Amino acid sequence: MTPVQSNKVLISDNALSDYVAGKLSLAKHLMISCQKKMSKDVACLIALEESSVGSDLTETSNVPLSPSFLSSVISALPQQDRPSSKTAISVNDNDPELILDNALTNIKWRGFIPGVAVHDIIGDRRFDGHDRLYLFNAKAGLTVPEHSHHGEEWVLVLKGSYTANGQVYRKGDLHIVSDDETHRLQVSDDENCICLAMTQERIKMKRVLPRIAQTVIGL
Repeated sequence: MTPVQSNKVLISDNALSDYVAGKLSLAKHLMISCQKKMSKDVACLIALEESSVGSDLTETSNVPLSPSFLSSVISALPQQDRPSSKTAISVNDNDPELILDNALTNIKWRGFIPGVAVHDIIGDRRFDGHDRLYLFNAKAGLTVPEHSHHGEEWVLVLKGSYTANGQVYRKGDLHIVSDDETHRLQVSDDENCICLAMTQERIKMKRVLPRIAQTVIGL
């Protein structure tokens, strides 16, 4: 996946096109909606992609649709994730800044492991076949042991920064991790790092002690 970089903001070209095409799950779509609110550069990239798609549509010839076309399309659409009834944050796509505002001011954090607190927005640690969306608050200087993931992980940095595999991710950066990538996270020493994260399954710890802890806390 080749990243498109604008100043310090990272967003993959695949994520950008899938967002505009409406192919993302609710959790992923909300993440990019939040990033769009945070960054004028990302908003510009999305506008350009939308303009390109619109231009392609206007250049096509008109073809009459069959009477059953719409019903066939609707029946073929995949099921989308639904927001958890437990969350106190609205996941209305038209108002993603509500997530951003609450993330830094009104969240009641739940302790997860020493130095880490979370707040679930869509789904929870049980994973029910849908993308989980949650806020992640990591203490300054924290090191997350080497691990990989079952499925993708998306992380949007809302505050602070961290380093993974030699790359620094700062406020506004979208870090997309594939299921075959192993990494170790190091939170910057100067302040806590708050992120909006999407995961699809439990993480895979590489070392024995973290794996033992994982079975106890359900990481």
